[in-house]
Amino acid sequence: MEIFSFEKIARNDRAAERYLLDSCSRAGPIECASCGAGKLYVIENGARRRCARCGRSFRPWSGRWIGEMKISARKLLWIVKLFELDLNASSISSETAVSYPTVLRALDVIRRSIAGAPARGRSARRSVAGNEPLIGSLGASIPGVQIYRTVADDAIRCILPMAGGYIVGIDRSLSYASVSYRGEELPIVDRGERFPFWRVYCSAGTGFWQYAKERLAKHHGVSDAKLPLYIGEMEYRYLNRGRRLFDLLVERLCGRIDPPTRSLPLISD
Repeated sequence: MEIFSFEKIARNDRAAERYLLDSCSRAGPIECASCGAGKLYVIENGARRRCARCGRSFRPWSGRWIGEMKISARKLLWIVKLFELDLNASSISSETAVSYPTVLRALDVIRRSIAGAPARGRSARRSVAGNEPLIGSLGASIPGVQIYRTVADDAIRCILPMAGGYIVGIDRSLSYASVSYRGEELPIVDRGERFPFWRVYCSAGTGFWQYAKERLAKHHGVSDAKLPLYIGEMEYRYLNRGRRLFDLLVERLCGRIDPPTRSLPLISD
């Protein structure tokens, strides 16, 4: 969305609410968040709806991603816009006069809507136990003979699906020339320069790591639990580079929160 068009929809809370309400209606009919009935009464000057069947009152976007962002409609749109422009949380907080913890929560909701992760908690985190083994290559100690070793689960920091393959992080104490996962050979792309506690392996030829590593580094440290969401964001930006993301992000945020349909990234406990 061009800046002049954005300025029009975000000029005040009333205009922002109308825009979000229209976006929610396009994403799916507004129904009772409790019983699913479609007959609703408009109350509180349009700010809420009351169900004709069960009598519950709720905001029009209850049960949708934007309902998880406890801020005014106008500031919500500004946060989405600044997220599109790839500003970090500290800068967004400064520009919008929204507290830093509130901005962090809002950005977490945006990333979860992108990744299709659960709405709350740390449930995007899954153990690698029981999945296909990760195999590390020690190189050729004997000419022409490659030595391979299964990587222990407790040394694996992450196995994340990404654009065109996988990204793998293992403990920096282990130094493999490459690792193999699900039949794909992944060369080392970071020996600890960007992520001091990891060695990072990534599918070659996609250009994704070159795109993602600078953007990940600017966050000055991402926890294991949150890394899948950041990788999902980088993948989304990478696949949609050259496009204006604002409308796409609002469309996702106005969608209903459902159980995730894509396989979640694999994060070691």
